[in-house]
Amino acid sequence: MATLSVMTMDIVPSVHCPLNQVDIYLSFTTATSLPRIDADLKVPDEDRKALVRMIVDHNMVGKLAIYLLHSHEPLKPGEVKLENKLETAPGNLHGLAFKIELKGGENETLCLIPYEFAKGPSPVAKDDIKVLDYIMVLANYIIKRGLADVLAL
Repeated sequence: MATLSVMTMDIVPSVHCPLNQVDIYLSFTTATSLPRIDADLKVPDEDRKALVRMIVDHNMVGKLAIYLLHSHEPLKPGEVKLENKLETAPGNLHGLAFKIELKGGENETLCLIPYEFAKGPSPVAKDDIKVLDYIMVLANYIIKRGLADVLAL
């Protein structure tokens, strides 16, 4: 399991800035590399309950959620997973599910890579420090528990 000394958060595409072609490409490569959903893809009950409790206790329902990290139907280049169907990336999208990755050396940077989208503006404002800080708390928990390859935010 990863241990973190200092962690900062990178710019979150669709929250801090509009999606661009690089974000769409990274989304495509991320989504197409995820495992298909299957019965072996599980999160320990204690972790699932702890994360749900953290979201509820900090009034983050409707702003933050946890998801099993998995793929859906195959994507073609330029397509994104849009809630419940595939579409060529239209404008005005926000990330719905984000893969958690760390980059950097000693002082690691948290990167959230959107791989599933919804239409419209993000429910999280780019200056909503309370929510953005809590993303760090949840991501830290997920990373420390060794669940970054199983859970997404």
